[in-house]
Amino acid sequence: MALISTSKTAPICAVLAPFASDFARVREVIADVLRSEGIEPVSIGDPNPPLAEQGPLTTISRASFVIADITGENPNVLYELGFARALRIPVLLIAQVSLHKIPAYLVGDIVLFYDPADLREFFDRLSIWIPRSFRAVA
Repeated sequence: MALISTSKTAPICAVLAPFASDFARVREVIADVLRSEGIEPVSIGDPNPPLAEQGPLTTISRASFVIADITGENPNVLYELGFARALRIPVLLIAQVSLHKIPAYLVGDIVLFYDPADLREFFDRLSIWIPRSFRAVA
């Protein structure tokens, strides 16, 4: 499932998550919640990018906000997260409940934890967080 459409008018949320198959359902849940709010999810790092002419940094710079999954401290996700922060783009950090240690430079940030075995709860929590936290910036 590609996390982008051809819509040019919807606000954009850059979704930063590892592209391991373990994260496919998580990306789908995020996309479903964002679309229900009229926000266009763009999955950064997609091996088959829908907009091949745009690199990940260009896409992030166009985003209204970012959702970043810091599970496993994926170097690409952390690099892209740093880029978004340098641009002062609002970020929602998410991580699997199995994450044992938050990177030191992220301690103090709000992290929305999820259980990959219960993505319905994650969907419900995101459905509350997104409109409350990011509607104004989208």
